[in-house]
Amino acid sequence: MLRFALLWLRHPDNKLSGPPKPIRCLVSIVQLSKISRNELNQGCVMSEKFKVGKLADVPPGGKLLVDLDGRAVAVFNVEGTLYCIDDVCTHDGGPLAEGEFHGCEIQCPRHGARFDVRTGKALCFPAFEPVATHAVEVKDGDIYVEND
Repeated sequence: MLRFALLWLRHPDNKLSGPPKPIRCLVSIVQLSKISRNELNQGCVMSEKFKVGKLADVPPGGKLLVDLDGRAVAVFNVEGTLYCIDDVCTHDGGPLAEGEFHGCEIQCPRHGARFDVRTGKALCFPAFEPVATHAVEVKDGDIYVEND
């Protein structure tokens, strides 16, 4: 079972003088444990990019399971464009990357929930919550994924 915390952070565009312009962030306790006190005090959590592999590792129609700073994510190649989602089914925590991948959909091997890897959207029951997505960048043949 995941536990969540609701944080009110100062919006990054807001100057430190004057009343804060808060933004709400729903984060898991696991994510919260990775946020430093300095980042919380500044009111802005910066994302990091991690090199996760080579473009040649993920041909069109392929997938790649990687560890993103302690977080399991999967990179998918949909017709030459790379997408990345958490490797966790929002229905029961199953490993999505172990499922069947066709077109832009990944199917959870446990109960058949399907997700659009481009958006993270849950496409059918038993899942109804989207899976988290991550920005992907290819530079000089290397794949970088943003951990936010």
